Amino acid sequence: SLLYFCKSLSYYIFVVKKRKVITLKEKNGDYVENKVYEHRVLKRMSQKELAEAVGVSKQTIYVMEKNNYSPSLVLAFRIADFFNVDVNDIFSYVRGSE
Repeated sequence: SLLYFCKSLSYYIFVVKKRKVITLKEKNGDYVENKVYEHRVLKRMSQKELAEAVGVSKQTIYVMEKNNYSPSLVLAFRIADFFNVDVNDIFSYVRGSE
């Protein structure tokens, strides 16, 4: 019934909020910085258009542009190839404190 569904949904939301996923950045401070947003805007493309061009979802582009997601090497090279630049022109490794 609907009441049971609502209780289940609120429990699910509670569980999701309590769960903490530790990212690599939080663990040791390392992350991959990118200039995807800058390249996309210069080409006057939407996130959706870029996502379709490189074979990912719009959400993937969104979180990548916010530096909340480090792409796989294959995706990083796909994006660099799409913009016709070296992968190092878009992505750079930032070492955290050890």
